[in-house]
Amino acid sequence: INPEIKTEAPQEKIPIERDTVEAMAEQVEQERLELLLQELQTKVEENPQLLKFKDQISFEITPEGLRIQITDAANRPMFDSGSARLK
Repeated sequence: INPEIKTEAPQEKIPIERDTVEAMAEQVEQERLELLLQELQTKVEENPQLLKFKDQISFEITPEGLRIQITDAANRPMFDSGSARLK
């Protein structure tokens, strides 16, 4: 191999508008959250211990991210928003 010969094609820089980059990042994040949601739902359905609580665990994609809500048998939240402490 001759070191004077470049084997890589030169990288051409293409300007991209900031709005386009932000929209692409939001789309990637949305797709990532949807995959995570599907994975969590599958884990609950595949786990016999969690499956019996399936109706008490809900997943929702919100503007802030993925919300996981665990409710008691009376359908009341078991945790305050943003808290790990049981009510």
